[in-house]
Amino acid sequence: MLISATAKLNSVSRDYRYVARKLADEKRIVKAQFVHGLATTLGEHTVKSRKFHFHEHSTEGHHAKTVSDKKGSEEMLLSGSLEMVDGLDKQDGHKHHPSLVRFMIACYYAIVSRSEVVCYLVIVLNQMKSASLLSLPLPLMAFLWGSLSVPRPTKTFWITIITYTEAIVVVKYLFQFDFFDWNDSVPVNRPFDPPRILGIEKRKEDNDYALYDLLLLLLVFFHRFMLKSLGLWKDTDRSVSVSAIQQQEPVSHEEQYVTAAVRASEHTTTAPGLITSGPPEQQPGTSGTLELSALPVDTASSASRCYDDVIPGQSGLEESFVHLSKLFDGISRYVEPFRNFFENLLHPVYRVTTDVYAYMFFCDFINFFIMVFGYWAFGTGGSEDGVASYFQKNEVPVPFLIMLLAQFALIVIDRALYLRKYILGKLIFQVFIVFVIHIWMFFVLPGISQRSFVEEKNLPPKLWYFIKCIYLILSAYQIRSGYPTRILGNFFCKKYNYINYFLFKGYMLIPFLYELRSLMDWIWTDTSMNLTNWLKMEDIFANVFQLKCQRRAEEEYPTPRGSRRSSLTKYGLGGVMLFAIILVIWFPLLLFSLGNTVGQTLLPHDCTVELSLGGYEPIFKISAQQGNLRQLPYDSWVRLQAEYKSSAAAQAFLANYDAADVAVVTLNGNSTAIWTVSPPSQEALIAELNRSAVPLRLSWAFSRSVDNTNAEKVVGNERTVQISDKAVRQSLAEMLHGTPNNVTVPPILPRFLLVPRKGKSDVIRALDTPGMGPYRNLTLRLRTGAFNNLSARSEWWEVQEHCTDSYPYPFLRDDQGSCTDLSLVVFNDKVFPQALSQLTGYGIAGLYTTFVLVVSRLIRGFMAGSSFTIMFDDMPNVDRVLQLCLDIYLVRESRELSLEEDLFAKLIFLYRSPETLIKWTRPADQHPLA
Repeated sequence: MLISATAKLNSVSRDYRYVARKLADEKRIVKAQFVHGLATTLGEHTVKSRKFHFHEHSTEGHHAKTVSDKKGSEEMLLSGSLEMVDGLDKQDGHKHHPSLVRFMIACYYAIVSRSEVVCYLVIVLNQMKSASLLSLPLPLMAFLWGSLSVPRPTKTFWITIITYTEAIVVVKYLFQFDFFDWNDSVPVNRPFDPPRILGIEKRKEDNDYALYDLLLLLLVFFHRFMLKSLGLWKDTDRSVSVSAIQQQEPVSHEEQYVTAAVRASEHTTTAPGLITSGPPEQQPGTSGTLELSALPVDTASSASRCYDDVIPGQSGLEESFVHLSKLFDGISRYVEPFRNFFENLLHPVYRVTTDVYAYMFFCDFINFFIMVFGYWAFGTGGSEDGVASYFQKNEVPVPFLIMLLAQFALIVIDRALYLRKYILGKLIFQVFIVFVIHIWMFFVLPGISQRSFVEEKNLPPKLWYFIKCIYLILSAYQIRSGYPTRILGNFFCKKYNYINYFLFKGYMLIPFLYELRSLMDWIWTDTSMNLTNWLKMEDIFANVFQLKCQRRAEEEYPTPRGSRRSSLTKYGLGGVMLFAIILVIWFPLLLFSLGNTVGQTLLPHDCTVELSLGGYEPIFKISAQQGNLRQLPYDSWVRLQAEYKSSAAAQAFLANYDAADVAVVTLNGNSTAIWTVSPPSQEALIAELNRSAVPLRLSWAFSRSVDNTNAEKVVGNERTVQISDKAVRQSLAEMLHGTPNNVTVPPILPRFLLVPRKGKSDVIRALDTPGMGPYRNLTLRLRTGAFNNLSARSEWWEVQEHCTDSYPYPFLRDDQGSCTDLSLVVFNDKVFPQALSQLTGYGIAGLYTTFVLVVSRLIRGFMAGSSFTIMFDDMPNVDRVLQLCLDIYLVRESRELSLEEDLFAKLIFLYRSPETLIKWTRPADQHPLA
């Protein structure tokens, strides 16, 4: 991995290293020629040149070597072959160094060769750190001026960046003093506080207020040094005429000499300020020295006097035309640089096209997911849970939807411009995106979220902005270089190896991505195919590309003929697939059987018990909360297991739980609500008790906090018994008449209860013993009394149970309350964590009917049905078919639409004719194609 990264970095800096080495060699040659120093006059240069040539003839061997080196340099420069350039990698490879050192050297050269990009990134980081109006012009200049300059940012641009950055540092430093009023007050935590948005806020706890500005200055000066070392700091003439270049013809040395002499003589005779000096042999046309005399100072006035002599008495209209002409000349003087800028950008003389659309798409793709999972930082009142909290509520905020649609629309527009190769539209789109992004990120978004962009917790917008700036740099590079003439195939289809194969497989698995790309390509590409044929073509190419990758892998990793497959392959590939299928079959049962192992303990926080007689008002109601709901102590849990060690059913049940899953509920025996039944209803109840059996119903309910789980919030159940004993009914009737006595009702209160994840809370019968059943008797008594502040008398019911140290819970002993309280032991099922809640929500039957059956159909489609596609999947040589597909793409991009139809018809004929397809896909060394 380290060696591959080093090779990639060396390829990035290859051009820089080649140019730097050639410049160093040429400097040494120039220094060798001017051994006596540089000449100041033409005559001195001639004398020193003659001496040098005399010395050169005397050392003929050295001259031959110099000419040979010069010729070799010219051949390398003209050929530009990859072999010669790769020689630099061998020379600069530092193979005697360790791999890590070579990697660091490659990183250095990559940074040096792309130092302007490093400056752009530091400008972006500076804006992310300050997010103020003072630093905002820097990224705007970087994205709208520097990165769009052809062929490179001008000297004026870098001087402007240096000057403005120095001004920022000075302004920030001046506003750090305390004599400004706003520096004495406490900073207001508002994103649009004037000192903060202007960038002049005093940071008392942050002394690096100008750190990134100084870092930017350092890097820009370093970039300036690199440009000077390459001779690129001074701008040259950028307006080269194409016609002038095309009309240039080779001229002999004699013709050049005569032409120069004639031009010099003509220039000498016509120019009034050019005067020759020296003897007659140094007249123009000879090797003399020319001197320029200054023009008269009052040239304009003399010209106007001559003009007055020709046309006396200028009119006012003519003077206005003169002033208007001067005005237009002044305007054009300032407009001309802008016109030249766009002319060089849109219509350059030379253009080396490139294709970085895939990298721009990856940037937008990453930003799309940043916006999805970091929506809490892009909206109002959002929590750090992100958009998942909205999805759990089945709600989609409108601002969230608008941002996603806008991001998606930008991707579609960028794809359309790419397919149409519309540079002017891309430039307009670039300018629009730059302004919209900076207005939204630094003005609109802080106003919506009420959070400053520079806050440490505000990470998603920072990451989104940084990746978008990388997109803008790539987009500017695409505009400068121009779109490629031919856009052929998919980005992953450039090579035929396992990496591209699996990347293409992943691309095909992304829902709707392949379909969207195919439709957009058909809409914005000039073609003669209809949509059906276009989709056929894309499907054929996708299949042929995958076959090419497979055939390439078979060639690189051949298997000997007639040899058995190794055990490693069988147990590696086959064993993994076998284990996966078995896991899918038993996954639902395994998941729910391990629920109490991998689940989380969830104890109830409230327990409510009600007791009602017949269909009348409940006679008893009590709730247990907080301290009355406690976890079973571990010592009691050990005694409980020891008590049921002889019961296999009880041990099997207890194996699914531990002490943390058991809760002890203590209920007060006195009802918390008074019995407010009316006298007529009370008389009716007495009559019903004297007449027939009356139902007695006990209900219980448990409430839990079910955040991020699939459990039900409230779980409960009830039990009803019939009071058929006449003596019990008469005792109840007498108690309702006012006779103070106790009445014991049939067993109705459970001993052990189970609180499941979902469903009803049932009684646990696995813990029954011969001496103790699942239910207990209750003793009822109607109490009557008055309160101090009330004159009326109130009635309430008191409920008690029979209890001793060994009944009903011998394992509790000292932990159980007095007999005036009611006790319940509750076993709670573990709940699945949030990651498994979606699966367990379907239940066992739901998982088998959805997950297992769907996976089985996918596996069946992979293992069966291949006999119908043998003729297409087992082509031994797909090179000719692949080349035919590439030819179709080529003629389409060349707008040879008739030829596109013919080649596509040929491809369809191949797939319709098995015999012809067999001939086309034979290995090339067996039978040549007839």
